[in-house]
Amino acid sequence: MIRLLLKKPGDPSSESGRSLLRYQRAALTSIVLMAGRVVNLLTGLLTVPITLNYLGEDLFSIWMVVTSVVGFLSFSDFGIGIGLRNMLIECAGKDDFETPKKLIGNALIVLLGMFFFISLFVFFVFPLLSWDQLIKCQYPDSVPHILPTMQSVVFMFALGLPVSQLQNITNAYQRGYWGYFCLFLGRVFGFLFVIWCVFAGQPLWLLAGGYIGFPFFVSLLGWGILLWKVPYLRPSLINPEIAVMKRLFGIGFFVLLYHLSYSMLNSSVIIIIANTIGTEGVVPYSVTQKLLSVSSVITMSLLAGISVAVGEAWHRKDLVWVGKSIHRTEKLTFLFGVIPLIFLLLFGRTLIYYWTKSSASIPSFPLLLVCTLFSGIMMFGNIYSNSLIAMNYVRLVALLNCLGGFILIYGGYYLGKISQSSALIVILQSFVGAFIPTIVFRWKFQEKMKFMDYLNKK
Repeated sequence: MIRLLLKKPGDPSSESGRSLLRYQRAALTSIVLMAGRVVNLLTGLLTVPITLNYLGEDLFSIWMVVTSVVGFLSFSDFGIGIGLRNMLIECAGKDDFETPKKLIGNALIVLLGMFFFISLFVFFVFPLLSWDQLIKCQYPDSVPHILPTMQSVVFMFALGLPVSQLQNITNAYQRGYWGYFCLFLGRVFGFLFVIWCVFAGQPLWLLAGGYIGFPFFVSLLGWGILLWKVPYLRPSLINPEIAVMKRLFGIGFFVLLYHLSYSMLNSSVIIIIANTIGTEGVVPYSVTQKLLSVSSVITMSLLAGISVAVGEAWHRKDLVWVGKSIHRTEKLTFLFGVIPLIFLLLFGRTLIYYWTKSSASIPSFPLLLVCTLFSGIMMFGNIYSNSLIAMNYVRLVALLNCLGGFILIYGGYYLGKISQSSALIVILQSFVGAFIPTIVFRWKFQEKMKFMDYLNKK
């Protein structure tokens, strides 16, 4: 990546120049994203002891519950963001500089409408709810903090619906590094704001709202700079079109379905284990997943910009570049994903013991093995699924993942009840949530490549 970035920027007017420029932008996006994730991890680790000591267990718990609610609401843009991204990728591949204004404008009209609707709900409906029944506090003095904290955090979340589209727009034009850089700065300023609140003795609602909101405020500045430098991305908010909104919602519905099904496949196992086996099965499984996720995070960060570049090249019908990039991505995934997983398979149980100092958290070798297999297969499955989504074939990905999620929930429940084995539940997860989807997505990707090649020759 460093070698790519030291080269002179590729010339987009030639095929070889476009190829080099795609790789350069993907490399820069990956570097900025990895830096942002490291900062996010460090600030998260530092924020916990600082705020816990300042707020106390009761108020700190309120903050954690509120942020969890906001995490659940993260799907509430109905997939419009990814739908907008995919439509802009198509515009970029066809050198269309007129349609983006209309697409961005219509998406922002819808998302601004959601922002105003949620804001009205926050300030007029929230005060009527019994928050003390939802969040049980140990001390009566903590109850008055619940409502303003919930209002502050949810309002900032609503603001993020239109503002966070900076990331989708920059991703579509392979400038994702700019959006990630704004989030990077926002998280740093959010952490500094928390430090100021602690030393200045500010209330919980201000601390929590600022921590959530600062990345959005910095993104607003990023919007201004982007629109000043790239005039054809300036949204047209005056002329809303029902047809454009309908297409955004059409793509967005399957994107929403994809996100929900992906969550089912990855989050339902721990619930199934807790319900059928008990907490004694949850601890070793969850600790194992956290350990293995390190390799996945590194791999996904390295390849962050590739799927968007594949989508742009696909719409430009540059199939040779698409094929080469996918092949390179597979090799990088093996190098930075599979090899570390093999190391974790061999030494994972020892690492977990020294990490947790608890024998109850050490998984059995069969459980560690099947969790490792699932993580490895999912890495390759994500290559093909993310590429298909960027190529606007999100329907297949969403429906297949959704089917796998339902099979896992129902089949995993009965399997856990009968066998009392976490490893067997993960085997089912690996089969319906990783192995079959990866095979199907790879076959579909190759079929689309052959069909497009046939059309080009014809």
